[in-house]
Amino acid sequence: MKRIATLLAVVLVVCFALGSAPVTKVAAQTKPLVMYMQMGGDPGMASVLARTNGAEAAAKALGIDLHEQYASWDPQKMIDQFNQAIAAAPDCIEIMGHPGEAAMGPLVDKAEAAGIEVTSGNNDMPNIEAKYQTVGFGYAGADLHDGGFEPVRRWSRRA
Repeated sequence: MKRIATLLAVVLVVCFALGSAPVTKVAAQTKPLVMYMQMGGDPGMASVLARTNGAEAAAKALGIDLHEQYASWDPQKMIDQFNQAIAAAPDCIEIMGHPGEAAMGPLVDKAEAAGIEVTSGNNDMPNIEAKYQTVGFGYAGADLHDGGFEPVRRWSRRA
């Protein structure tokens, strides 16, 4: 049940962020799912607002106890916040991959060992995803590396 709720929450966050139609509230749970979610930048930033609004709307629709974490795009703060989230023992955590797989991998291991489902948004971590995909780890977002090179590819074709 927890995996289904986590997957549904991630899907709804993405749908709301992309402007999908509102979702009606699902049947009330006896105990709300607790989710910590790293938002990346600062509250209200244009690059963060869709993620925040989507997460809040999905949490409201699903009755999820959402704890938003803002890091001003600081990788060390993301690591610190991930540690804080693990210590709080929520049902699931959505992290940003900006600190890199070497920094985040041991923390994902720790969270998964504690029974906390983890997934990633905004910056993929393919090795961690391969390791934990069968227990719910996924990635919601674009391929940022290739996306950064796409304008260069398009421009060079014109020249």
